[in-house]
Amino acid sequence: EFYGAMDGASKFVRGDAVAGLIITGVNLVGGVILGVSNGHSFMDSIRMYSILTVGDGLVSQIPALIIATTAGVLVTKTTSTESLGDEIRTQMFTSSRPIWIGAGILAVIALMPGLPRLPFLSIAAGLVLLAGRVKPAPEDPAAPESPEGGDDPDGVVSEQKNLDEFLLSDRAVVEVGARLVPFIQSRRVKGLSDRITALRREFSRSTGLWVPPIRVNSNLLLQPEEYRILIAGRRVAGAEIRSEQLMAILPEGRNVSIPGEPTTEPAFGLAALWIVNESRRAAEVQGCTVVDPLSVLITHLGEILKKNAHELLTRESLKMILDRAREFAPTIVDEIKPEIIRMGTLHQVLTQLAEERVPLADIALILESIVNHAPTTKTPEELTDRVRIDLGRLVCERFRAEDGRLRVIMLEQKLDTRLRQSLQQEQLGIGPLPMTRLIEQVSAAWQESERRHQPVAMLADRSLRRPLRKLLARSVPDLGLIAYQEVPADLIIDTVQTVSHDAVMGSDQAEDLARQPEATATRGAA
Repeated sequence: EFYGAMDGASKFVRGDAVAGLIITGVNLVGGVILGVSNGHSFMDSIRMYSILTVGDGLVSQIPALIIATTAGVLVTKTTSTESLGDEIRTQMFTSSRPIWIGAGILAVIALMPGLPRLPFLSIAAGLVLLAGRVKPAPEDPAAPESPEGGDDPDGVVSEQKNLDEFLLSDRAVVEVGARLVPFIQSRRVKGLSDRITALRREFSRSTGLWVPPIRVNSNLLLQPEEYRILIAGRRVAGAEIRSEQLMAILPEGRNVSIPGEPTTEPAFGLAALWIVNESRRAAEVQGCTVVDPLSVLITHLGEILKKNAHELLTRESLKMILDRAREFAPTIVDEIKPEIIRMGTLHQVLTQLAEERVPLADIALILESIVNHAPTTKTPEELTDRVRIDLGRLVCERFRAEDGRLRVIMLEQKLDTRLRQSLQQEQLGIGPLPMTRLIEQVSAAWQESERRHQPVAMLADRSLRRPLRKLLARSVPDLGLIAYQEVPADLIIDTVQTVSHDAVMGSDQAEDLARQPEATATRGAA
């Protein structure tokens, strides 16, 4: 009933305002005609009757304006639990800015010719005095401005946040020592909260994965300038940075003469120095890359997110991905049904792709491949391998050099055949010593490419890809394993190194040859 009455009153006010405008126009035109017919000049008639018409219009429009303003106040007031007087006082005196604006407008009006100056200047002066006495509202230190921590060093969650958001926020956590707490203040220029928000946005754009809000906590048990990164409640990385210094990453193969504290860049393990701000120019002249401590932390966090992206892909984030995909690929998403593929299997496939750093940005193409192969596959692992073949270009893109070639480490054909013959339920059936040699050979080739800053992957048969990855995961976790079937036909392969059969299996053959005479002698004695 109240809103119905207000709607009727608003229509009445609108009609009254329109009628007032029409009457004003009629008065102006009619007055000019009447003045000219009475012998006045045209300009005198416009000047005289326009003043009278505007005055009459104001008399009729001001009540309508007051009624409309009152209606707006009453309608919007229903959303507040405070009294009208308290609400007006809060709106008027929370900040001095509106009062200063009002004083300025009144001062400008007082300077207009034909208007009384004393009343307007008096009111403007009163508003200036009032604005000077208004104090800014105190800030609530317990209310963070962003999910990453905001103004609260402890990242305290407000009572209004529900439990689901709290759990999602704690999926990834950054803990900092006492001296690093100022970094997480939201008012700091390009502070940690803003940088983490930008990092999440860029990470989601490049990988297609939704990153939950990353909580920033202070931990007094850490060293004053130490930080650590937790994923799913476990510590995955950490380092110490110097909050008042800069990190100078040393150029490879060159000596620099800069005073500083030796250290290691935590994200990529590069040799570096902590230097004072005054040495920045000298470091840059000698070829060093100089970064601030906050950038060191953010870069480290970004690399950790890339390596652990599969742990961020929860069922809830999968639902968000599907909801987003439904907007531009509704047909594909509608085909994801329990009789075709269960949600758990879909989650396993996407998790395995993310674990091997296959970008999920083109989610429509990935879902289409999954839907096509799901009815004819038995296990999530087999389905993942088939999807990887369809996504060959995406799989290989990360390992392409600047010239477009795919740089790979390959197995000698004889070794490839031997390993495939030894397979037992996706496990390599070779002895411990050949396994160790294989790991050493591949690790040495990968480290050489890393030293030259050249991306490289290992190329093997489809049946060997998964067993080799399990074998090499601990020693060379960043090495990508690609199957021959995943390489597009038009992509040129550049073999960096070939792991030979003799280097891996040679000693076993020597032992077999050494045992043959003994066996022959034994048979002769018998």
